[in-house]
Amino acid sequence: MPKPRVDAAGGFAALAYSLRKGRDAGGITKLYRRLRSRNACKTCALGMGGQNGGMVNEEGHFPEVCKKSVQAQAGDMQQAIPESFFREHSVRDLETWSPMRLEYAGRLAFPVAWS
Repeated sequence: MPKPRVDAAGGFAALAYSLRKGRDAGGITKLYRRLRSRNACKTCALGMGGQNGGMVNEEGHFPEVCKKSVQAQAGDMQQAIPESFFREHSVRDLETWSPMRLEYAGRLAFPVAWS
């Protein structure tokens, strides 16, 4: 089994990752506001702080947030992929792209179907 590539499991590396995702998604402040909202986690669907807002764990400690939640929220904040993208790139072509490249292509804003 291949060894997983984990560069930022915690500490300053994870903080730098979160800041980078925020910058890429349109601003650190914008991402922070979304993560602090009264919302469910976009990856696990558990609450993110209930009425106190996000980034709070079950015992009320702040800040508590997982990188997957940061990544999912930042993904939702990306610009929508234009329809012209699919005229330029076939689904077969996209199957060869890495997950990171696909993520940076943008956010799906309409259904995509092929036969």
